[in-house]
Amino acid sequence: MYRVFNHFKDYPPPYDGKPPAPLEEGKDYQTTWGASYYDSTWMGPIGNGAMEEDYEKACLPIFPIPNNYSCSVISLPGGGPTASTSGRVKLLHLDAVNRRRSASS
Repeated sequence: MYRVFNHFKDYPPPYDGKPPAPLEEGKDYQTTWGASYYDSTWMGPIGNGAMEEDYEKACLPIFPIPNNYSCSVISLPGGGPTASTSGRVKLLHLDAVNRRRSASS
């Protein structure tokens, strides 16, 4: 995943791979790695299916704090008709996810 924070108006996404050469990593954009998992067998009271995204180097920049930590985002189905209420997202620090996984095994 690439998060461009400088000159994104001059070089708007989407990009075919990393951002274009005029942009410099660390100065104009940030790189992180991760994986996404979908569980079609998860069943909840208001919907089925769940998705987990694990970010290894930098979390999604969705809060007004530095995002230089690993995290996992778990999306569960919601019940509303609009994007703001159609799903619930839970953000977990990766250490908490690992503790949860260790406890269940």
